[in-house]
Amino acid sequence: MRTCTGMSDARNGEASAAITVHNFSERILEQVIHFHVMKLSGGFFLWVGSSPVLSNLAVSMGSRYDSMPLSTLVMGDPSNTAANSMAQRLAKKTKKQVFVSYSLPRTDSNLSLSVEQRIKKEVLFSATRPSLRAARGICQRSPAVGPIRQPSYTNIADSMPLSTLVMGDPSNTAANSMAQRLAKKTKKQVFVSCSLPMTDSNLSLSVEQRIKKEVELHPEHF
Repeated sequence: MRTCTGMSDARNGEASAAITVHNFSERILEQVIHFHVMKLSGGFFLWVGSSPVLSNLAVSMGSRYDSMPLSTLVMGDPSNTAANSMAQRLAKKTKKQVFVSYSLPRTDSNLSLSVEQRIKKEVLFSATRPSLRAARGICQRSPAVGPIRQPSYTNIADSMPLSTLVMGDPSNTAANSMAQRLAKKTKKQVFVSCSLPMTDSNLSLSVEQRIKKEVELHPEHF
């Protein structure tokens, strides 16, 4: 089963890169495995699991100094290399920046191999048969929403949370700052993508106040 939704944005008459969300499932070695793919500008995020858990997150990207892409674990157990390894291999295959969360148990190496083969099959299918997928009604467009430009990650071990920009323009500190302040307020690990223009500081302030209000009203969602 496959479902795909797309989100695009245009500002000042120029089209921005679209976000495409693609979900599919497969029975592999008697388990139903779910796959969630979010296509970003210049890369994609992939989650693999059998239950709604984000147990780790790795990122990999090509390097001009090495034929093998660089890879690092953003969150999760360092002894579990599945997400790192998969992100690295997919980055090499697709020539894109790749984020991977592999939330399956490590008990079966055959399962990991079968899962990766299924992902590569889907990558090939999506690349070579877009018109067929659209004709079958698999992809549907949804209302305009801006592209993900700046995912930011924070760690809350210190009194002031640590924060780092995973991707995006380093001169735009909006995502980093917001992630840091929200991590301090919620005492949680926070990932933020702030895809709004930097032209209005009042807008940024109002947006953050609205988020904090929602946190207070509905803490169970955060």
